[in-house]
Amino acid sequence: MQKLVEKGIEMDEKPAAGKKLPETMILYTMDADHFIITAKPQKTLEENTLTKMHVKVIGQQNKYLLR
Repeated sequence: MQKLVEKGIEMDEKPAAGKKLPETMILYTMDADHFIITAKPQKTLEENTLTKMHVKVIGQQNKYLLR
């Protein structure tokens, strides 16, 4: 069995002015180079995604880490 490698994704920009991101979000893998992260399930994405998983959102100063 192949070992799963976990990587963090760091975002420098605030996603929405004055709003906090939820503690968990949904990550959709569309292909090897394209990921979409949403706060709520998206039916259209679920029909076309390779994988779907929940990611933890960690706020650090003016940055967010998705794990």
